[in-house]
Amino acid sequence: MDLAYRRPWLRFLSYALGFFLLACVRWITNSFGSPTIQQITYHLHFLRELVTQTDRIFAVTFAVECLLVPLMAAGAIVVAERAAGAWLGNDATASRKPLSRVAQSVRYAVVALPLLTLISGVAVFAHRYSVLPYLASRFGEDRFARLYVDPAGVELQKGAAKNLILIYVESLEQTYSDEAIFGADLLERLDALPGVSFESYVPAPGTGWTIAAMVATQCGIPLQFVTRLDDTETGEHVRTFLPGAVCLPDVLHRFGYRNVFMGGASLAFAGKGKFLTTHHYDEVYGFKDWLKARSTLHEFNLWGIYDDDLFSRAKEKLVALHDTGAPFNLTLLTLDTHHPEGYYSTSCRTQGPREFATIVRCASGEVAEFVDFARSRGYLEDTNIVIVGDHLAMPNPVYSKLLSSPQRRIFNKFISTTALEKSTDEIIPFDLFPTVLEYVGIGVDGQRLALGRSGVQRSGTVWPQGPRMETSPEILNFSRRYEELWTTATE
Repeated sequence: MDLAYRRPWLRFLSYALGFFLLACVRWITNSFGSPTIQQITYHLHFLRELVTQTDRIFAVTFAVECLLVPLMAAGAIVVAERAAGAWLGNDATASRKPLSRVAQSVRYAVVALPLLTLISGVAVFAHRYSVLPYLASRFGEDRFARLYVDPAGVELQKGAAKNLILIYVESLEQTYSDEAIFGADLLERLDALPGVSFESYVPAPGTGWTIAAMVATQCGIPLQFVTRLDDTETGEHVRTFLPGAVCLPDVLHRFGYRNVFMGGASLAFAGKGKFLTTHHYDEVYGFKDWLKARSTLHEFNLWGIYDDDLFSRAKEKLVALHDTGAPFNLTLLTLDTHHPEGYYSTSCRTQGPREFATIVRCASGEVAEFVDFARSRGYLEDTNIVIVGDHLAMPNPVYSKLLSSPQRRIFNKFISTTALEKSTDEIIPFDLFPTVLEYVGIGVDGQRLALGRSGVQRSGTVWPQGPRMETSPEILNFSRRYEELWTTATE
């Protein structure tokens, strides 16, 4: 054990790094479920915002579980090794009598233990997040370029277009309505709204977290970060966000719409604000904007404002937009159903004990109440509403029940005075881009934009049968065409 005695700092670092990687796998799984390596690497580019804007529970648990515990464990083992070495006579005055074969084997195993710990950490992390396939994807087929239909080259026709209200509900999946799992329909008020839903709305690669879902549904593409940016910084210092992509608000802007975004959380987190401003959102409101009007808030949490306050302000904005008589797109993003525990707003506290099921029931009811508000004022005569979960739920207090469902699907509902005629019941996030455009009355020649296909029924267009290539992991292979969306602005 002479190496344990002479080079304790090197052994400490090996133990600490190995334990850190193992702890990270456990922490990521408990906090976020099964994120992809693309999601992890994307957020590392926005590390400053990830640290400063996330709920304190994530920062505290990460610091304790991934930093403090591995460091303490590594230190304790090294101290124990030094103590054992001294006790066994490995100091300078120890006798040098020959060791037995068994003793030598034990000695070599102990000497190699830090390296084995480090190798184990690297191997578990690499296997859990498919690091090797991710690296291999740099050399695979450019599936994205093969399937991508550039929206800039597609003819669009504006008919009797309607206003749009697009509501992203945090982590809302249809599974919450399964009475066999939850004992009641937690989405009862949403399910009772008159409208049309695609029965099978499921994720696609590169769409499984909030900003990725927004990019997928509004631009028809997965979200990946590339290193060749328009300056040397990352995070909110990036001047533009996918400047080469043509997205839903870009098209609506072209046809005279005013785009307004309102969300409860910070706009800085994960580059969300840059995405919105790059793609023609004329007004964007996030946590900092609500703090300026702090005296009118019920209260706020570490992510932002509660949904009841968000919808209160959204009603005021909706009235103001509709009164102008000009076309508009009002996009909302909720947060009360955010993992890991959800956020218990003032309005929810009147509906039952602080349980996650209560939060889901209350939060979905607030969305339904907002729709009822719009209907009561007659806005649905010229305004269509789309309600979608941004992605499937991540670990929360009822996550084991969600996992028991044989088919988890993302919630969606299209509400208008004229029912949406569907050409399919199976869609993915990329499909919402052309679908929403056609739903509000903007025709898409060929019904394809980016990686999406419109789900609106039109004579002469046949929905493809069988598995779709857009749902294959190969869609995230390295693509120079995709890189251009980050590095080359559209005209």
